[in-house]
Amino acid sequence: MDEELLQYHSMTYTEREALKTFAKRGECLSEVLVAIAHWMREPQDVTFTGYISNWAEANQREEGDPIMMQWPLNGPRLIAKGSSEWGSAVS
Repeated sequence: MDEELLQYHSMTYTEREALKTFAKRGECLSEVLVAIAHWMREPQDVTFTGYISNWAEANQREEGDPIMMQWPLNGPRLIAKGSSEWGSAVS
């Protein structure tokens, strides 16, 4: 396989522990799995926390949503509304 096609995404220890804690609460697990699947296909190296916080904001998450509370967006949104593509909100 061509080395340039390989993607390397990983979570930090802190990110993994936060995800495990969130999963034990049993809230929005299917949405988190969808977000992880989208994150894994990103060609850019994006942190899990950065991706899921942007994904939640871009994909109709409501205020008080468990995903948004666990991973709040800090900074400008980089995923366009209704999208899952990193950088799609950048003009």
